[in-house]
This record gives sequence, structure tokens and C-alpha cells, in this order.
Amino acid sequence: MKIILPILTALIVGIVSFYLFQKKISEQNLDYKIQKLRIAEKTVQQNLDQLFDKISRQLNAFAETVAGDKIFALRVLAENDRSSTDVTELASRFILPMDFSVLEITDSKFNILSSGHFVANAGNSVTEKEKLTSEPTCFDDNIMGQQRLTLQSRIRFTISEIPFFVLGGVEVNEKILRSLTPNSDVSVLLKRGNKYCGKSDISSISEVNNNRIIINDKEYWAAELKLPYIGTDEVPSLIIYME
Repeated sequence: MKIILPILTALIVGIVSFYLFQKKISEQNLDYKIQKLRIAEKTVQQNLDQLFDKISRQLNAFAETVAGDKIFALRVLAENDRSSTDVTELASRFILPMDFSVLEITDSKFNILSSGHFVANAGNSVTEKEKLTSEPTCFDDNIMGQQRLTLQSRIRFTISEIPFFVLGGVEVNEKILRSLTPNSDVSVLLKRGNKYCGKSDISSISEVNNNRIIINDKEYWAAELKLPYIGTDEVPSLIIYME
């Protein structure tokens, strides 16, 4: 008995020590995964902020260009010829170099003077865009007959003290999602209600719960980032996930 007791004591101590060691390792791995997820989330937010800034800078530069276009001013103000191609086709000359999906010039009542993505839109009203501000935000827009989620803002400018607006931005698609992704270990999805963009083979997906999400029966570490939105549909968000 005197021999067995020390052996049992040593065995119990060993088991407890091993359990505590494994628990510590598990906690360290958990902390590492959460820290890595937070870094990925922060990087996506920084990339998104840079995209917002790029849209704002390009629209401001475009507004300055239109404000300084004497031919545009002559046709719109002096001749009142809004149907002139010098007016209607102006935005279409800039939309591709700006890498925008949507670009419009409107009067103060949001009647389109020039549409870069669809020239025939000239003369139509877009009063629903009155809610847009200089800060880019998500907005559901009709692009060539298709309803698309976009990131847009509007900039006010004047010609001879008469107000005008330029409005525009980019479609939130897989190309944009890839540009937000920090590295190959991290993926970004766009979520709208029960619809997702960014991964074509999703057969099942759960909500983000306790920093985890299940996609196609596989669990990933995940975070959800709400996007600014103007509209009446489901508020969009980004799902950032990694193994």
C-alpha cells in the first residue's frame, strides 16, 4: 500500500498536469484564432475605407471637371440645349477611366443631364438619389435594367451659382469583394438577407454565431461587418471568414 499510494498520487498529478497543459494550449490556440480574425476584420474595414475615399476623391475631381467645362455650361445654361451630345455624352467619357459602374450628372432637381452607364437615361428623374450624401453608402440602383447593389455618393457643384450634382460609384460584386480580402487565407462574402455573393458553391450556410459560421457543413471562424445603406431592402453586410 505504501508503494501504491505514491504511484497513484504521481499518476493523478501527471493526469491533472497533462489536462491543464492541454487546456492552456487550447486556450492559446483559441486566442490566436480570435486575434487573427480581428486583424482580418480590421484589414477589411481599412480596405473598405480606402474604397470609400477613392470614390469620394474621383467624384470630387469629376465635379471640378464638369464645373470647368465651358462647352457644357454653354449648352446647358446659355443655349438651354440639354439634348446636345456635349451634355448627354459627357459622363460616358469618364465612367470607364474612373472604373465606375454608375456615373451621372443631374440638375438641382435630380433630372439626369448625362448618364455614363446608359446615355439614354438623360432626361429621366432620379429623385430617390436625393438621400445620397458625400459619404459613399450602399444603394440599390438600376443598371441596364438590372437591380444592383452599389456604393455611391453625390457631390454638389455650381456653375454661375446654379447648383448641379454628380452621382456615382461602383457595383458591389465579386471583383469588389476580392479587393477587400486581406490575403488568400481570408474570404469575404456579401450578405443580403438569405442571399450571398462571393462564393458560387454555397449549398448551406448558417448565421455568424460566437465568431463562427458553418458553410456547406464546414465550420469557419467568422465576423460580420454591417455596411452603410440607404433603401428599404435588407441591410447588406460583409461576412469575413477563415479556417
